[in-house]
Amino acid sequence: LMDLGYHNGPVWSITYSPDGRRIATAGADYTARILDAENGAELFTLVGHEEALPIGTFFAGVLRATFSPDGKLVATAGADETVRLWDAATGLELMSLRAHPDSGAVNVVFSPDGKRLAATTDDTGRSEIGPRMVVWDVDTGQELVSLDVPTRCWGLAYSPDGARLVTGCSFGTGIFVWDAESGQLLVHLSAGRRGTLTISPDGNNVMQFGEIWNFETQEQLLSLNIPANATIDAATLSPDGRHIAVAGTDGKVRIFTLEIQELVAIALERLTRWFTPEECREFLHTETCPPAPWED
Repeated sequence: LMDLGYHNGPVWSITYSPDGRRIATAGADYTARILDAENGAELFTLVGHEEALPIGTFFAGVLRATFSPDGKLVATAGADETVRLWDAATGLELMSLRAHPDSGAVNVVFSPDGKRLAATTDDTGRSEIGPRMVVWDVDTGQELVSLDVPTRCWGLAYSPDGARLVTGCSFGTGIFVWDAESGQLLVHLSAGRRGTLTISPDGNNVMQFGEIWNFETQEQLLSLNIPANATIDAATLSPDGRHIAVAGTDGKVRIFTLEIQELVAIALERLTRWFTPEECREFLHTETCPPAPWED
């Protein structure tokens, strides 16, 4: 629909406002931009993050921009060690928060009620301070929770009820579930992936790239069958929890269904022959094959 090219360099994140009318982007040029989602016009630029050494090999600038649940605020996370709050209507900077010295912020999220702001940081190799997760009061900027995380955690999300914070961390360290009030570790899932994650609408499952895990049983529910040349870089659940959309290194976007009834309907539409008994057991999850449609 539109080709937007406002940033001078890579864009690290893109997020819709809750009403879908605006888009927030974060880029390597040390800025975040607020765009009109309908026509792509730039509404204003969020300027304030300072130049800093990159996180990891090359992740410099503003790494994340996200709207508050009511759409009135924008929070940004920068490699310059700060998390900043902005007025989403004017672009005015309201607050600058520093998690720890020499610790660049890699992600930031609002709690579902908009009263808290959580961020993950990375030590960038510049000090003895390790990666952290920090939670602040949005109104006052008071630090409420500060705890060590095992390594850089790009993935960060609140559960729908706001009771838990979930981090998805690098280097195969897994998914960690924390009590959002106290910072106590509740669950450690030995997921083999890293990066962005999404909580299911019912709050029971977490998806990290192509894997879905259950919080209660701590079991992996499924792993998407992706071609070997298509490593997943981003994934998201649909709001109703029925579909998974993934994007990979092969440049393709794939959408998967989680509902067996929809999967069966798709399979029936694409058939060129009827199932064998073995295929009925594998794909239709039935012990006996139903009659072929053309036999009715």
